[in-house]
Amino acid sequence: MVEFVDSAHTPRNLLLRARLTGAEPTARQHEEYRELVRQWQVTPRLATLLAES
Repeated sequence: MVEFVDSAHTPRNLLLRARLTGAEPTARQHEEYRELVRQWQVTPRLATLLAES
């Protein structure tokens, strides 16, 4: 993650960059994802699309 506006101004202003590696996510990565979703109270669109397929 890259913070492009100081979190003092907006805690959600992050730029997410990803790269497909083919590696399976670890249990820790799954937990970090669930915690961010819970904290931000969001349902990522990609998660919705993946659940539909």
